[in-house]
Amino acid sequence: MPWTFGTIGFSYPDWNGLFFPPGCPPDRRLAAYAEVFSGIELDTTFYAAPKPETVLRWKEQVPSSFTFSLKAPKALTHDFGGVGEAKEAIAAWGEFVSNIGLLGPERTIALVQLGPSFTADRLPALLAVLDDYPAPCRLAFEFRHRSLFTESVYDLLRDWKAVIASADLAPNGSARLSLTHPDPISGYSPFELVDLSDWGYVRLCGSHAQFPRDDHELVDPTARLNDWTARMQATYGSTKPLFVSVGNSFAGYGPGTIFRWMRLLGMEPPALPQPALF
Repeated sequence: MPWTFGTIGFSYPDWNGLFFPPGCPPDRRLAAYAEVFSGIELDTTFYAAPKPETVLRWKEQVPSSFTFSLKAPKALTHDFGGVGEAKEAIAAWGEFVSNIGLLGPERTIALVQLGPSFTADRLPALLAVLDDYPAPCRLAFEFRHRSLFTESVYDLLRDWKAVIASADLAPNGSARLSLTHPDPISGYSPFELVDLSDWGYVRLCGSHAQFPRDDHELVDPTARLNDWTARMQATYGSTKPLFVSVGNSFAGYGPGTIFRWMRLLGMEPPALPQPALF
């Protein structure tokens, strides 16, 4: 299947000696990670634009086919959020797109993640900021308000050649449930998948920091993964390229969940990197 798998973040202490070779120094973790997965979603860019030297260091550590998904700055998506003065949002977005452009357009996704209070009436103002500094890469929007799931918004995003990133934000316990049933405690129910372009994006996030450790799966996500597979194939078919990211907070250990999912799909998970002999 033409899916690019990656975790949400990678520099977790609990992965040392488990995912990363024993003694792997922090500045070599991305290179070791890229031996296993062909993409990564990074949220550090939500808080500050990466420096040009940081971006170039990332680029040097991974193969040319590797994909980076980088979260758009908080100053744009949350502090501004389509309301009020846009000056700081424009500056933050401009620095962000300028620096991530060093990675190259084919290997980069800008993930514009919007909060649950961001409604459809705010979207034109936010897009106006994005228009000041066009993204040198693919664009994905994550919506968490029902008002944004309309044909008029879809048509607008098609004009931008953008996609909607479908996210699973289920709290602890609901990974055991079928997606066809909302969580009985939180009432969480996922939004529908929307096919807008020649690629797609799915994020299995879970509820942030809901597990005490990041070194093994603490719930069995098999049923939920099977449901996601069925929904994704029904929406996108089996040949469309998809960027698929999985966080530790989905079931406890992102790499383990990806390996589980690959086996369910009849794929052989990649081998973990081995420690260097010299």
